[in-house]
Amino acid sequence: MPQVYSGIVASSCNPLNVPIRSAAAAIIAIAARGVAPETAVRIITNVREDEAEFDRDILAAEQQYARTQSVWE
Repeated sequence: MPQVYSGIVASSCNPLNVPIRSAAAAIIAIAARGVAPETAVRIITNVREDEAEFDRDILAAEQQYARTQSVWE
């Protein structure tokens, strides 16, 4: 059974368990509207050529949430 720390489940899909190059990337991904921990991990672990691609991935995840928001709420 996964452990819970302050409401965050410690599991393989938790962004806190993923080795990352920058803590700022994790904070930005998790702070994005509607981005779940699983999506944040996918965004953080993608290999990119520049920061603009990271921003586009965040924007795409937020747009996906906006399109499917009625399903999640």
